[in-house]
Amino acid sequence: MEEEAKIESIGDILGSTFKDGAEYSNTSKIAIFFSFWGEIVGKKYSENSKPYSFNLGKLYVTCKNSFVLQEISMYKKDILKKANIYSKAVDLKIDDIVFSYKNWSSLFDNYDDLEEDNYDSIIDFNNYEIDKNEHDKVKKMADRVSFLNGAQKEKLVNDIKNNLIKEKLKNKE
Repeated sequence: MEEEAKIESIGDILGSTFKDGAEYSNTSKIAIFFSFWGEIVGKKYSENSKPYSFNLGKLYVTCKNSFVLQEISMYKKDILKKANIYSKAVDLKIDDIVFSYKNWSSLFDNYDDLEEDNYDSIIDFNNYEIDKNEHDKVKKMADRVSFLNGAQKEKLVNDIKNNLIKEKLKNKE
């Protein structure tokens, strides 16, 4: 009988799931990490701050205004510690968080309008399925990641499934 590989991180799942290069995998890792921002900072701050970039160990977060920036900055050390728990799961290491409020309006003031143009929002993921073997593999690996609760595992499986669907659709174009 084949011995199951030990799952150290969500990155292990991504690495074994995505066939193409590290660039796509890294983009997916960052997107999955960003999707857990609410769990990292809580509801109050997730509504008023958003990660928008990750580069060379720095996580860039935009805040709704200077008041949110000042307040969230007081918790930077705690946020960094918690963010690294989630980032480690996708093989990312966050050395620093850079908060700013100056680009919120350009990124998120028209967020509702942007969502309508967003590639994700025009795809009805319910109309697409991934191969059953791929789905079972992703689900099985997610189930073996012990630090996620049931809802987080389900979210992870859906995020990876949606990324696989997007990649397949892009390859068809």
